[in-house]
Amino acid sequence: MKAMELANLLCKDVVRGAYDIDSRRFVATNFKYPDGDFVNIYFMGSKNSLVISDLGTTSLKLKVDGVELSESRTHLISAICKLHDVEYKEGRLFTPTDMESLGDDTIQLCQAITRISNLQYEARPTKLHYLDFEVNEFMKEKITPIRPFSEDWHHPRLDPHKAYPVDYHLNGNKNERNVFVVSTPQKANLVAAVCNFFKANKTVYPSLSILDNEAKFSKTTLRRIQLVSTELLFGLKKNENRLLEFAEV
Repeated sequence: MKAMELANLLCKDVVRGAYDIDSRRFVATNFKYPDGDFVNIYFMGSKNSLVISDLGTTSLKLKVDGVELSESRTHLISAICKLHDVEYKEGRLFTPTDMESLGDDTIQLCQAITRISNLQYEARPTKLHYLDFEVNEFMKEKITPIRPFSEDWHHPRLDPHKAYPVDYHLNGNKNERNVFVVSTPQKANLVAAVCNFFKANKTVYPSLSILDNEAKFSKTTLRRIQLVSTELLFGLKKNENRLLEFAEV
């Protein structure tokens, strides 16, 4: 089957284009790597024995970015693959599939790719920005009297391997909701991956994202974080009441 025929079996919102170049069939998707490149998914095999793969692009990008695949990171990659029913071998991410499951399997593979590619962000030296400290102090001083919350929270059932972190998860007797602190474009990509993971698993929490006013976000990045956030704040200063109102619901 031609790439376009296979692309027609996928969600239209996922596909940017379908291509047959030499012996390769692939689709360019609307999912993105942290560097802004779109994720390509390659089709291999026949209709009755189809495999979709990134052909090692994700691992190559990590290597180019200087990410060492240590034992802990390899374990995290394996955990992400398990969550999305994706296989990882010799640097390639892939999924055996069929015509009926192709659409769902492609989305799962793309989600695994975008989450793993964000190891680029986690591999860089940890640098806490002023906004991180500011929000943390506010949460402890102002939110704690209102309701309990967990820092660096992971969903105990959906994410047992702790691959999709939430900065602050508000729990207690009120509606559960999430708060994210977004100080860099890379963190924005990570937050989008986390929220899309919950959405794919039909467990959606209202989410508030606080963006650093001093960071430089492209229009695409802002749009991406806007789509996954219930509320979007630019800085904490002068927005304290909005965060309090979000927490009190």
